[in-house]
Amino acid sequence: MDNKKLLTFGAAILLVILFSLYYLGSYTLIFWSIFLLLFIPAYLIINSFNLDAGEKMIYSLFFSIGVVPFIIHYAGFITRSFRTAIFAVTILLVSIFIYLKYFRKNKEVQHNEEARKV
Repeated sequence: MDNKKLLTFGAAILLVILFSLYYLGSYTLIFWSIFLLLFIPAYLIINSFNLDAGEKMIYSLFFSIGVVPFIIHYAGFITRSFRTAIFAVTILLVSIFIYLKYFRKNKEVQHNEEARKV
């Protein structure tokens, strides 16, 4: 996805957020903040894989709609606080992203060093 398409997509999302905030009130702000809190870590994890930008967005959208609330739901029963569960799952997903990024980088460096030796 080139910069012009990405900028157009970002502007469209911003217009949808502003439109819904204007017509639906402050509950929309809560909805979008929770959506971003769930979507961003999922996108970061899927970003670690070699996929197209559109595929990353679609997969992370479904991942954040299906898997993340499932994890938060059961973590909420364990911690007895859903706010704590949301925070813990977000930290967990970001740490998974960091681990995958570090693991992939080290694997690529190791593979490149082995290729140079041959």
